[in-house]
Amino acid sequence: PYPPQAGPAYPQPPSGHNPYPPPSGPPPGYSPYPQPPGGVPHNPYLAPNASAPQWGAAMHQQPQLPLAGRGTRFLGAVLDMLIYVLAMVPASFDTSPPGESGVLGSIAAVLLLMTVAVQWYLISTTGQSIAKKLLKMKIVKVDGQDVNFVSGVVMRSWVPGFISAIPLVGMLFWLIDPLVIFGEERRCVHDVMAGTKVISV
Repeated sequence: PYPPQAGPAYPQPPSGHNPYPPPSGPPPGYSPYPQPPGGVPHNPYLAPNASAPQWGAAMHQQPQLPLAGRGTRFLGAVLDMLIYVLAMVPASFDTSPPGESGVLGSIAAVLLLMTVAVQWYLISTTGQSIAKKLLKMKIVKVDGQDVNFVSGVVMRSWVPGFISAIPLVGMLFWLIDPLVIFGEERRCVHDVMAGTKVISV
């Protein structure tokens, strides 16, 4: 009755063509955040330093500095002792009667006190006495931390000095203290007592 009407001719896509291609985007696993070494993915929803603790620990690890040589430490101890002796030189020219202190003796006493104060201040703040500065050495704690007044002066000088003043015990301590440095850690007894070591810088 009614013949089929021919519709408008539309161009047909080639065989196998997909009119709905997949959306373009970054490849799987892509992250806009910078990645730490080792391939550990970054998670922006974790607390700071929680996404890669091993990476953060490696970033803050302190380099291990070499221990100071035994000969260098001995030379440093001799130089520090000579500094104290030089401070006492004016007293050798004092002609005051025994038991009395003249002008030169008083000057020597002041110089000695100033030298001791300077040495203690330098050790407490930098870990270096005058001789250790000259010989490029530094006192640090065994974990590498800087020393303070207690660990650098009280435990390394005052306590050993008190022990050395004890009859018989003091003489034995005075002999053993430097000999222990021949151990593998190169630490004297006063280093062990204070929890310190001497390194080259």
